[in-house]
Amino acid sequence: LLVKGLEKSGEQAEGEGEYADAIAAQVRRLANEVRQITSSRPITVLNGGSGQSNLSSLVAPAAALGALGYGYMWWKGISFSDLMYVTKRNMEKAVADLTKKLQHASDVIADAKKHLTQRIQNLDDKMLKQNELARSIKDEVAGVRSTITNFHDDLGLLQQTVETLDERLATLSSKQDYANYGLAYLIDFVHGKSRKMPEILQEQPKLSGKSPNLLTYQGTPNLKGLKDIVETLSIGLDRSASDAIMPDGMDKLEQKRRPLL
Repeated sequence: LLVKGLEKSGEQAEGEGEYADAIAAQVRRLANEVRQITSSRPITVLNGGSGQSNLSSLVAPAAALGALGYGYMWWKGISFSDLMYVTKRNMEKAVADLTKKLQHASDVIADAKKHLTQRIQNLDDKMLKQNELARSIKDEVAGVRSTITNFHDDLGLLQQTVETLDERLATLSSKQDYANYGLAYLIDFVHGKSRKMPEILQEQPKLSGKSPNLLTYQGTPNLKGLKDIVETLSIGLDRSASDAIMPDGMDKLEQKRRPLL
């Protein structure tokens, strides 16, 4: 049957007649050899099967099938390496898939590394900006502190100036009071009103020796000069005053008698 099939396939093939005839001849020769081998050996029929008889009965068909299979493979041009093609292709495919997966994993790792590098760089930039901002804030705080210190010094100088002005105003007020009391006493004395000299007039005002326009007197205060001035004024008034003029003079003196403050 195999030979007949080969002959039919050889007749149907175009351009492969000689090649098919050669294969068919070789297959016929192999079939004849198989027949000779099987016919040359005696066939023993055993009653009661045994393992060896079963094995020997299977050897001949197995050999015939092996020879026919080898002939068919040789006719088709198939080798044992070709039988491993499927496995080899699967292995190559698996290796290619694994290579692709490894390449993808490598790309993912590279992208993650690049992303992390960018984030680290951004973080470094932010840290530098924060350091610069902190440095500028520190400089501004130092400047404000210096300004506050200068302002405090200015306030201290202003306070000293105000205290000095207060002392000067107090001195001026005391001198004004002294002048008012003296003028009032002088007017009363001119009017002939005798009264005790105020205590403030009995004490000489204390003048500072540092003033270039004022002279200080270290001796005992003398009130005779004031009395002499009053007596001179009295004599002048007695000589030139009349009964009519005297009230006018008194009115003028009364008008002048008013506090200077």
